[in-house]
Amino acid sequence: MRRRTYVNHTNLLETHNQSFRGLQLFASAQDMKLKARAAAKPIKASEKYFHFSHMNLQHQICIPHFQLRHTVSASSKNAVFFPTVNHPAYSVPRTGSQITNLNPDVEKDSYIIDSAHVDPNLETPKMQKIYALSAKNDVLVAGGLAGEYAYKSLYSDPSTPFTSGMITHSELSSTNHVHTYLSRQSGLPQAVFSSNDSQIHTLDLTTNKFISRHDHVKYVNCSATSPDTRLRVLVRDAVHPLLVEADTGKRIGKLKGHKDFGFACDWSADGRYIATGAQDGLIQIFDLRMYADSPWRKGPVQTLLAELGGVRNLAFSPAESTGKPVLLMAESADFVHIVDASDGLFAKKQTVDFFGEIAGVTFEESGDRFWVGVADPEFGGLMEFEREKKSRKFAGAGFGIGKGKRSEGRYTAAEEEEEEDGGEFKRRRRRKMGA
Repeated sequence: MRRRTYVNHTNLLETHNQSFRGLQLFASAQDMKLKARAAAKPIKASEKYFHFSHMNLQHQICIPHFQLRHTVSASSKNAVFFPTVNHPAYSVPRTGSQITNLNPDVEKDSYIIDSAHVDPNLETPKMQKIYALSAKNDVLVAGGLAGEYAYKSLYSDPSTPFTSGMITHSELSSTNHVHTYLSRQSGLPQAVFSSNDSQIHTLDLTTNKFISRHDHVKYVNCSATSPDTRLRVLVRDAVHPLLVEADTGKRIGKLKGHKDFGFACDWSADGRYIATGAQDGLIQIFDLRMYADSPWRKGPVQTLLAELGGVRNLAFSPAESTGKPVLLMAESADFVHIVDASDGLFAKKQTVDFFGEIAGVTFEESGDRFWVGVADPEFGGLMEFEREKKSRKFAGAGFGIGKGKRSEGRYTAAEEEEEEDGGEFKRRRRRKMGA
């Protein structure tokens, strides 16, 4: 029933123009969509890389815009950040203008940025609604509806005020996405804002000054910088994602294959693969090793198909992952897919299904946990998943999750293994040590 009734929003694959020309264009777009989906490779969900751990139901997570789902980010296993509609500290509900910091292990929360508390003497307006945020590279950065931004070091005292300003004063100023990276020259963090003014704005978070602004003609919905910080991929209100030079914005080429606007992209930690997701329900994987000479002439090495709607959030497991590299693909609702990225084939996956709109997905630094923000007014919250022992490179050695029992009664991989085999783990360990 859900598959039959859920409406997947598209821009090019729908029409409100009932003229002959409008219907003709719509039929052509639908034909392209069917051909593109026919070329996608169906993957049976037969693997199990992660298992459900628990869910926090105390917070109602915001979706600021039905097309934008980049509002959940983790800096570590003890800190997950997201904008909330309501916070226990306030008697009056907010509209997503504050960011909650949740420690999933002890379910303790606090707010770290609250734009309603902006100093009235500053020229920066209050952030009406948080549209995008990132909590990587030791800094929390948020972008707002009207072109505002705010950031704060994650090592600073909670009472330390955050830094704020304006990304753009354009009428089309909403911040669609933000990510951070470390500068090649200084090693200090910089923020990249993808904006509805069709530009990529790069902010030096040390000096609070914009160091570049690159125009890309169409609204930029998401971007990702390569691990070596030299290249950038971006998806726009256009069919083809762009590959550009990060420093200059110079276009290198188009990545062809999608049939509708794109809203998600990410770069693998080894720098080899780019993943893009669009409203046509396709997820495309590009191998950058094949694009040295003519990236605009080659297609994707793999095309995957969503179950329900367009994929609006993509996340490769981080470089520090202790387990098999995977790609998270979050649809607009109900489905998160975990695809094996270890062999470059992207031919195996696990599918997690539930009920609710998805606000975002994020990995913790070791790649052994990820969280899904579920924006359902009745049963929404933050879902946590943990990596299966057999999916870890160092299963049973205490790597990945950390040592010691957690407050919910879960154990490290070694303790679980010992419990399952009746103490055989200790006996094997003693024999290995010569005891």
